[in-house]
Amino acid sequence: IWLCVVVASCASRPFAAEGGTEMVMTPSIMHAAFMAVFSSSILSLAYGMVHVCRSLSTMIDAFCCDVVNQESPQRAAHVWNMTQAILRKVSSSVQPYFLVLAMVLVSTVPLLLIGVLRNYGSPTVAMIPALFMTCGILYMLLLAATISEQCERVPSLVNAMSFGEGTEEARQ
Repeated sequence: IWLCVVVASCASRPFAAEGGTEMVMTPSIMHAAFMAVFSSSILSLAYGMVHVCRSLSTMIDAFCCDVVNQESPQRAAHVWNMTQAILRKVSSSVQPYFLVLAMVLVSTVPLLLIGVLRNYGSPTVAMIPALFMTCGILYMLLLAATISEQCERVPSLVNAMSFGEGTEEARQ
């Protein structure tokens, strides 16, 4: 994805030829370097957040599989409390990174419009780098929303389980 962003950005930027007013499609080294560094930092941050979200999702799935094999509701409740504590700690640790990616996503649209209006080349080609970055960030946000949805369904799963006689009254 990163290579596509850099190549599309370089291909969409027109520059004036030396000594003339005619526009030529030759990317500058400075623009290519800036775009490579910026897009690699944003996409690597989004990619890291995807891995964090996948790990948390796997942890929730592992708990749900283990709760089916549990014989004690107290043990399942203890493991779920530990899982929730880990989820809270991780979410508070990665919250600034989510904020950075959300700000990049919010600022991409106006900057994209400005870039298209100032671009002398094809507006469609000029939008490709921002669309790649936007898709990567949106994918990460979708995974984060999936974790919240999974956490909402776990209590229903635990309440639907039967741990033997007499445990239903204690859970009500």
